[in-house]
Amino acid sequence: MRYLLSLSAIIFGAVLLVIAAGQRAILGGPANIEVQSETVKVAEYVVIPGEELAKINGKPHLSAGHNVGAIATGSLSDVTAWAAPYGYTKLVVDPESNRLTSETVAPAADEKPDPNFESSDLWRSYAGFDGSTAFESTIIADENEAAIVYSDTAEDKAATPIDLKWEQVRYTPWVGPFLTAGGFFLLLGIVLYIVFVDRDRRGLGPRRGRRGPLVGIRNMFKRKKPVNPRYSGGSAMQRVSKFTAVGVLSALALTGCSAELWPQRMEEKADVVSEALPPTVAEEQIARILKDISAVATAADEGLDAGGLEARFSGDALNQRRANYAIRNANADYNLRPPFITTERLGYELVQHTSTWPRSILMTVASSDTAPDPNATQISDSAEDTSESVETAPQSASPSLALLLTQENAHAPFKVRNIVSLRGGQQMPAAAPADEGTALLDNETELLTVKPAELGGLYAAALVEGVESEAAANFETVDDVILTRGGAAWVAAENERTRDSQGKATFSVRAEQAGEPTAISTGTGGALVVLTVNELRTTAADDDSELPISDTIAAISDLEGAQRSITQIVAHQLLFYVPRVGSEEKILLLGSTSELVGASK
Repeated sequence: MRYLLSLSAIIFGAVLLVIAAGQRAILGGPANIEVQSETVKVAEYVVIPGEELAKINGKPHLSAGHNVGAIATGSLSDVTAWAAPYGYTKLVVDPESNRLTSETVAPAADEKPDPNFESSDLWRSYAGFDGSTAFESTIIADENEAAIVYSDTAEDKAATPIDLKWEQVRYTPWVGPFLTAGGFFLLLGIVLYIVFVDRDRRGLGPRRGRRGPLVGIRNMFKRKKPVNPRYSGGSAMQRVSKFTAVGVLSALALTGCSAELWPQRMEEKADVVSEALPPTVAEEQIARILKDISAVATAADEGLDAGGLEARFSGDALNQRRANYAIRNANADYNLRPPFITTERLGYELVQHTSTWPRSILMTVASSDTAPDPNATQISDSAEDTSESVETAPQSASPSLALLLTQENAHAPFKVRNIVSLRGGQQMPAAAPADEGTALLDNETELLTVKPAELGGLYAAALVEGVESEAAANFETVDDVILTRGGAAWVAAENERTRDSQGKATFSVRAEQAGEPTAISTGTGGALVVLTVNELRTTAADDDSELPISDTIAAISDLEGAQRSITQIVAHQLLFYVPRVGSEEKILLLGSTSELVGASK
C-alpha cells in the first residue's frame, strides 16, 4: 500500500508534466505570423507605416533577399516628407488574409534632391546591408512612426519579394503551474519511495553500531551481496533518481525565467487613446547630431579649415569661426580662440514641436579648451530636466555654450546657426521638457514685454547710447559685458587711452541688428530670443594722418597700406530671456559671443 502511494504521486506528477508540455506544444500557437506577397517586389524606396505594422500583434521582422540597401525608422511625417520627391512604394497589411499589398506614390517634385539616406538627421534608427548577408531586420516603430527601406535597384533585384513576419509571444499561462505541480508530485513520490525502501531495509542489516537517517539504505550499499534478490537493483533506483532530479530542475528553471508560462493579471485599458505625438527630434537623434557637430567643429578648429565647417555650420556661427580662422592664419599671436564643442549635454534643451520645416533646437553643452574625445557622449547629471531652471557653469576659459540648431528642409542636416557663451553662474529660466517640445514665436508677437523683431534694435540703441540711456532701462545691465565694454563704453575708453597721444583720432560707434531673430517659447511664460547685433567701431585719423592696416584687419577685409578711417565690424551673438507681457522683470542677457568679423574704410 505504501508503494502504491509513492507510485501514484509519481504517475500524477508525470501526467501534469505531460499536460504542460502538450499545452506548450499544441496550444501555444505559432511562433511567427508570416505575411508574404508575390507582387510586392523590392523598390528603391519602400515605406511601411507603423499603423500597418500594428495591425498584427507581435514584433515585426522584414526580409528582402540579399539586396544592397538599408532600413531606417523615423516619424511618419518625416519619412514621407523625405521620400516624397523620389516617389515610393507604400506597403499595406491585410490581417484577415495575411496578405501584403502595395500602393505606389508618385514623385511630388520634378527636381530630386541629392539623396542622403545614410546620413539623414531624420532617422531614429538605421541599419545598412552590403549584400553579403541577408537583408533582414527587426522593425521597432510606433503607430506614429514608419520604417523606410532603401534598395539599390541598379542591380537586377526586381524578382526579390519583400516578406514580413511578426514574432509572437506564445502565451500559455498554465504551463508554469502544471510544470511546478508536476515536479513537486514527482519529487514527492521519489522521496516516499526512498523512505519506504529504507523502512524495509532496516531489518536486513546489523542491529548495532549504525545510527542516523536512512539506515536501511546505507545497509544496502554496505553489503556486497544482497540478502534477497528482491531488494537488489539499487543502481536502477540511482538512475531513476538522477534522471528525475535533472528533469525537475530543468522544469523549474524553465518556469522561473519565462513570464508567458504563468497567468498574468489583466489590467484594464483606457478607452481614450492618447493624442500625444512623439517628439520632433528624439533623444537618440539629438545625441547623434551633437556628436557629428562636435567632430566637424573639432577637426575644423584644429586645422583652421573653414570649408570643413559648412557641413554642420551656417549663419553667424559659421561667419564667426571663418573670420577667426582667417585672423589666426595671418596673425599667429592672435589669442582669441573659440572653445571646442564637446558632446556633454547640460540638460537644458528646447525642441520645436512641428511636422514642417524649418525646425529648430536650442540646447546647452559643455565646452573645452582641449580637443574633446570624439566617442564621448554624455548628459550632465546636474541638469537632466529642463522643466526646472538650470544654473550654468562658472565662467572660465571653457564656458557653457548654447547652440541654436536649424534644419531648413527634410533633406538638409541640422546646422549650428548661433553659438552663445553663457554667463557664468547664470540661472536659466524654467522650460518645458524636451520630449514635450515647444514652439517658435512670431517675431511680431505681443505676448512678450518687447516684440522679438524690435529687441535687436532696442539693444543696439542701448549699446550706442550707454547704460544710462532710456533704451538700456529695459535690460538688466549688471554684469552685461557688452554694454559695459562695447559701444559708448568703447568710445569713452579709446578717447581716454589716446588723450595724451601725439596723433589724434576720432572714435565713433553705431550698431544694428543683423538678420532675423529666433524666439523660442519656454512653455512656462516668457521666451528665449537669439539674435545678432553688429557693432561698427569707426576710427578716423585727424588732420592729414593715416591709420596703418594691421595683419588682423587685412585678414578679414580687402584693406591694405594705410587708410584715413577704418570701421571694424564686431558681431555679437546674443541670447536673451524676455518675460511675458505684464511682468515687472527686465530683459536678461543670458550669454554672448563676440568676434571681429570684418572691416571697411
